[in-house]
Amino acid sequence: MTTNNSNVTHTLCDKDMDNNLNIAQPSPYLNMKFDTEGHAYTWYNEYAKGIGFSVRREYVNKNKETGVITSRRFVCFKEGIRRKDKRDMLVKKPRKETRTGCEAHMTIGLQPNGKYTIIDFEPNHNHKLADQSCAHILPSQRQIAPAQAIEFELADDSGIRPKLAFELMGRRAGGRENLGYLQQDQKNYLRTKRKNALKYGEAGSLLNYFHNQLLENPSFFFKVQTDIEDQITNIFWADAKMVLDYGCFGDVLFFDTTYRTNKECRPFGAFVGLNHHYQQVVFGASLLYDETAASFEWLFETFLNCMSGKKPKTIYTDQDAAMAKAIPLVMPETYHRICLWHMYQNALKHLNPLFKGHKSFGSDFKKCIYDCEDEDEFFNAWEDLLNKYDLCGNDWLQGLLKIKEKWAMAYGRQYFSAGKKSTQLSESFNAHLRDYLKSDLDLVQFFKHFQRAVDDRRYNEVLANYDMSQKIPRLKVNVPLLQHARDVYTGTIFDMFQDEYEKSLLVIVDRCVQTEPIYEYKVSLCGHSRQQTINFTSIDGTISCSCKNFEFVGILCGHALKVLDDLKMKLMIPERYILKRWTKNARAGFVTDVHGREIQENPKLEVGARYNNLCNTYVKLVGKGAASREACDLLENNASELCAKLEEILMVQSPSETQLPSLTMCHRNGDDNAMAANVFEKQSNKQVKHLKKRVVVERGKSRHKSCIEKGKKKRSQSAQVPTSSGVIPTTCHPLIYQAPQVIFIYC
Repeated sequence: MTTNNSNVTHTLCDKDMDNNLNIAQPSPYLNMKFDTEGHAYTWYNEYAKGIGFSVRREYVNKNKETGVITSRRFVCFKEGIRRKDKRDMLVKKPRKETRTGCEAHMTIGLQPNGKYTIIDFEPNHNHKLADQSCAHILPSQRQIAPAQAIEFELADDSGIRPKLAFELMGRRAGGRENLGYLQQDQKNYLRTKRKNALKYGEAGSLLNYFHNQLLENPSFFFKVQTDIEDQITNIFWADAKMVLDYGCFGDVLFFDTTYRTNKECRPFGAFVGLNHHYQQVVFGASLLYDETAASFEWLFETFLNCMSGKKPKTIYTDQDAAMAKAIPLVMPETYHRICLWHMYQNALKHLNPLFKGHKSFGSDFKKCIYDCEDEDEFFNAWEDLLNKYDLCGNDWLQGLLKIKEKWAMAYGRQYFSAGKKSTQLSESFNAHLRDYLKSDLDLVQFFKHFQRAVDDRRYNEVLANYDMSQKIPRLKVNVPLLQHARDVYTGTIFDMFQDEYEKSLLVIVDRCVQTEPIYEYKVSLCGHSRQQTINFTSIDGTISCSCKNFEFVGILCGHALKVLDDLKMKLMIPERYILKRWTKNARAGFVTDVHGREIQENPKLEVGARYNNLCNTYVKLVGKGAASREACDLLENNASELCAKLEEILMVQSPSETQLPSLTMCHRNGDDNAMAANVFEKQSNKQVKHLKKRVVVERGKSRHKSCIEKGKKKRSQSAQVPTSSGVIPTTCHPLIYQAPQVIFIYC
């Protein structure tokens, strides 16, 4: 683009304008030429920046046949007068005036040669121009570049607040004035993006998210439940990695619900477990409408459906009656354990006078819960507790005794629980979620930030795998058995095994009775009176200990290791006592999804691997073909035929632009194994309207304190004081809601 003046000619290239250089812009003049309408706007906007005003596009004339712009006027942003607002009488703080009727403008017209020239120009303004220090604030100078928009989204997706992201980008650019936008522009962009994400409504956005996940990985699973009014009540989802993890480590399950993770105030429940590094893994997640037995029954059935019917050996929950009712209906073979921490908190509430009045009551009660290893010992300790503190008629303790199999360690140690005694793992994950999920998040933001929390936990396994492959644990005692354990187990599990081996060095064999083929040992720990009984069968090499450590944790105890040492079995851990889930090769093999397909954690990785293999093959082939003319001709002649065959193989219907799936959900016609991921294939006449709203009353955002914490505070009142209405206030549940009535299940 060239500009010709009577005294000087300036050549201004697009590169100069794009780089926003401080070029001494000449004043526009009649017949000044521009290549395109866009170039004219850019040039006039640069001129306006140097002068101190903002540019706005006004009228435009186009050719009716071709649509080509024939003329365009650019005006000062203060052109015209703001229309009178009909709400003037109601507006308390009206916006400040920005229009002054300024007549400064530049008009361009299309010439026969396809160029544009200035046909009208008015340089004079009727208002004060902006200082150069404020020129970057002018509206026409504020534009968010695509690269900057990507940075906004990345920062927002990473949980970085807009203010901090703006400050970071400003420092990187050498000052906020160099960014080309204001912080408010950034907020407006993110607000618009979130609004667009919810343009189909909450239900539509939810299904759109699930649909996109299905497109990325067909093994993604989800299911929703609707009520008789076709409103979404309960939601469950699990990505391919969750299903894969459950296939490897789904023998023990921890489940708990938490609040204040989303704007809808729905209870959030996560299925959590332990991997071979003894780290948290997430198997699935849910957003529930309520915490009734019907909702939990639907949730557990859906979870098992997602996991191809594989049930856990043990599941840990809190002392919730609705869960306790649903679990035996859905998973009768699964051992249901109650979190001991929650149970102890309930004891503090129901037996608070005893805890406060008798210092020894707490230790005696804990002995019944934690220390008893067999049934006789438990009953003796329980009777002693009741008699000592005169609790034989206590209804709460009588009710607790009826479900003793769910909490007493005398019964729990014979079931595999990975050494856990509570839902602490699930509680820990819920606490971790609070760093990512807030109560003001909409559904789209909720799923996005939940995935961040899951990815953060998954990366811990990557770090542990690196340590496992690159770092060798030290042996406390250099013996073949520990060397074998180090080669087999992951680092954390090896440390646990090594502790048991150290304990075995302190174990004393009190007695050994041999009755072929069984050897019965009585052993005790040095300095302790408790004896353990170990039975070893010489025929098949089985060994069992009365402490049930292998059954409960999955590694041999020190008592058993002492007996193996006494039997001269010192070199290797017996293979049958090495659980694969604790080994370095725990993920060896494959896991199938509900369709029977092998799960690929990331299908894109397989495509990349195939590409690399083909590159290696054909680079060698081309290298050999270039060695002679005859070989080169052979490759060229076969290339076209090969391409034609590839086209035949790859010939599929061209995928259309991804659209929002219909809000129609398919009905589950008695097929409990129907795959919910195919929700968009078979549709019924039911239309999902929206998420069912919960009627909630917020009771503050402070953390709920345990009974121990509450007990530490001094009571300011010895009794409740009735209100003016005569009603004695009671402790409020954090959320009050209306339960759904009749529920139909759709998938």
